[in-house]
Amino acid sequence: AFIETDQYVVYGNPTSFKSLGSSVPILTSVEPAQASWGDTITVRGKFFSQDTSSIEAFLNSVSLKVVSTSSTLAQFVIPPIPNQEEVQLKMITQGAAALGQLPFKYDKVEIQEIIPTQPRFQDTLHVKLKHFNEKHFDLILEGRPIEPLTIFNDSIIFQVPLDMGTMDP
Repeated sequence: AFIETDQYVVYGNPTSFKSLGSSVPILTSVEPAQASWGDTITVRGKFFSQDTSSIEAFLNSVSLKVVSTSSTLAQFVIPPIPNQEEVQLKMITQGAAALGQLPFKYDKVEIQEIIPTQPRFQDTLHVKLKHFNEKHFDLILEGRPIEPLTIFNDSIIFQVPLDMGTMDP
């Protein structure tokens, strides 16, 4: 080591060390291989960090919430993601990134049926859904948040507000 100014160069004592380096995280599996909003996924591999503040994960560009980590396992909660079936898992440990080439499919929420099919103001609608997580959802109708009347594991029942009129489902 040395310090150099306009007038002097001062050298320090010689020091040697061997760097142990660090490895890029290696992703070996994701369980389950198919999940949706609010689900917890478990990523297995090597060279993860045990410090939850030094690990990040993303599905495409959406950040996942870290639940727990160890040197070989990390758990994340999937936040609301725009409906995209194909997603790329990316994990960063202490600045080193790894892309998952693992089979993972994001289950996008799909509307299967709306009853009645021609709703009017103050009608009660029953919307049947596929891949619906009743614990994690936002119900928005024509850009406005709506409070559900009843929530099931595969459907929502709500009332069309008085000032909405006739709508296209």
